[in-house]
Amino acid sequence: MGNPEDGEEQQTKTRTLFFVALLLSAFQVTLVETLERQTLYLFSGISGFFLGGLVINILSFLINPVLLFYVFYHIGKRVQLEDRYVFVGASIFVGGVVGYTVPYFLVPVAYGGSWSAFFPDFGFFLATASSLGLVFIGAGLGVLFPGFVAIVVANYRTKKQPVPNEQATQPNGNPSQT
Repeated sequence: MGNPEDGEEQQTKTRTLFFVALLLSAFQVTLVETLERQTLYLFSGISGFFLGGLVINILSFLINPVLLFYVFYHIGKRVQLEDRYVFVGASIFVGGVVGYTVPYFLVPVAYGGSWSAFFPDFGFFLATASSLGLVFIGAGLGVLFPGFVAIVVANYRTKKQPVPNEQATQPNGNPSQT
């Protein structure tokens, strides 16, 4: 039977994965929203629009999947994936969704915006809510895939692989002659 302390340790690692996914997703949304607002002032005209978009896309790519893969790879070395892959995947997915959702609603308000004009009637509310739901699910999957692959690669690389023996031994202990 497993040691109860091992279960608690694995729960702690699962929580760590959740919070790392949450923080990286929130960092990406906040950085992109902030850069979009700043590049409007720095770059003007059509060429500036494309240059600003290029800067934002490059920085966003450096966060997800590059930084995300790097962080989850190093955390994944200590996670036992065989027994808990569903919990690991779910915690990364939910962390990505929550990390994307909170700044998505708070960043516009931080810059002086308001959400009161976005829901004028119930039909528009349903359309907006379903559209945002798909955006949030897509954000969770965007964190899940590179994060889970990084953990799988880390688990694969940290496992001790048996070294194949060049000479197979016979039952009496003598090496076989081939």
